[in-house]
Amino acid sequence: MSEKVNLHKLMEELQSNSPDILIPALDQSVSVVREFSGQILKASEDPDLGLFVAERFYQLLATAIEEIEKFFASTTDAKAKVQAAVMLLLLGSKSGVPCMLDALAGDYPEFPWLAHKLANAGIEEAKEALITRLWRINHPAQIESLLVALKKLGGELPPDLESNYLAADAPAEVREFVQEEWLHLPPNQMSPGEILRA
Repeated sequence: MSEKVNLHKLMEELQSNSPDILIPALDQSVSVVREFSGQILKASEDPDLGLFVAERFYQLLATAIEEIEKFFASTTDAKAKVQAAVMLLLLGSKSGVPCMLDALAGDYPEFPWLAHKLANAGIEEAKEALITRLWRINHPAQIESLLVALKKLGGELPPDLESNYLAADAPAEVREFVQEEWLHLPPNQMSPGEILRA
């Protein structure tokens, strides 16, 4: 490796509750895995060993997913469960998607982050959960974030919710965002729904 790593010390640091110790340890762990992966893949170029290397490398990846799935199934911490579900999704497993959808529509605090993970993965079922959450939030930045995720999934904004966002008493930034980014209207131009109500 490019530098010597004390694995025993690294394992101890990964159990720390101090961000100043844990975060550098996590970064170092990522570097270790990246270098391991590079060396393993380089070995796959050997014509006599390539097949064996590919099988072992798959086992390495499968083991990571299995450990996350075990944690996902066993943890009683609701927030940790959602985070494990996100990790599984990023690794190609959709087994935690129902948990993510429930959290998005429910009370999960980091819901904009969760919404974009689902949208980036193309999870169509997230559209309903996004709309459910949109009805419950008032913060302009959060509304805009969820609208971006909904649009990425090809979702449609319910007419009554659209009317709320275009109302005269709606936050100006939300109204302008919906007009320009969602309806593609020039600034200050009324939507068809507003014209009918005028």
